Amino acid sequence: MDVGVEPAAQVLVVDDDDTLRAMTSLVLRRAGLRIDQAKDGGEAIGRMQQSRYEVVVLDLMMPRVSGWDVIRWMNDHRDQKPRVLVVLTAANRKILDELDPEIVNTILFKPFDIHELAAYVKACCEGFGTDAS
Repeated sequence: MDVGVEPAAQVLVVDDDDTLRAMTSLVLRRAGLRIDQAKDGGEAIGRMQQSRYEVVVLDLMMPRVSGWDVIRWMNDHRDQKPRVLVVLTAANRKILDELDPEIVNTILFKPFDIHELAAYVKACCEGFGTDAS
């Protein structure tokens, strides 16, 4: 690796709520993970087309391009999907029936424990043999 070149991020955090996106990213960064952020699904898809992520933390309910749209894109572009997709949602729990378990690995309902999320994401990154520091 070239000196001064930062390695690709392991985790992409996608949420239209600036505060939640920043807080989630901060906690994951403090857990030793490299983070990218996207403020909506369109930006997330663009980042996934350019980089490979171990984990994507994805809000479902976003304006313009929703998390649902991102999941449909992942289904059509399986070679570009992350190894692990964590869905965050405040939606009704009935959505569990609508999410493809081949794409979505886990669902956390808002409000969620940010430290539990960080521990799960870090374990996923370490489980793939990726250095989390």
